[in-house]
Formats: sequence, C-alpha cells, structure tokens
Amino acid sequence: MATTIAMIDRARSLDRASSIQYALMIVLGSACFVAALAPIGNELKIAAVSLFFGITAGLWVSHLITVVYPRHRSGEVGE
Repeated sequence: MATTIAMIDRARSLDRASSIQYALMIVLGSACFVAALAPIGNELKIAAVSLFFGITAGLWVSHLITVVYPRHRSGEVGE
C-alpha cells in the first residue's frame, strides 16, 4: 500500500511532457492488447498490433532519451 501511494505521489510530480508520454504509452499499449484479442482477420490483427506496439516502443525510447540525455550532459549519470 505504501509503495502505491509513493508511486502516485511521484506520478503527480512529473512534468507535463512526461505525463503525456506515459498516458499515450498506456493508451496505445492497451490498444495493442485489445487489437491482439479482437475477432478480426490475422493480417489485420498483425498490422494493428504491430502499429500500436511500434508507436508505444517509439514513445518509450523517446521518453528515455529525454530523461537520460539531460542528466548525462549535466554529469549526473556516470560514464
């Protein structure tokens, strides 16, 4: 319970760009899951899951770069 409260407090202290990125990752990740379970043809299912997963992965990598690179430039991250 304490970890959940700490995670919620930490999420509230995020900047606006990070909050938007996390929200988009959750929405698109959920869409990927829904597309995987959808009763559609295999070709369309593969295309939809690939699209949603690719966008989600791209957002995740973009978020990592925006978080790690400024810290690296300021010397907070060891080499």
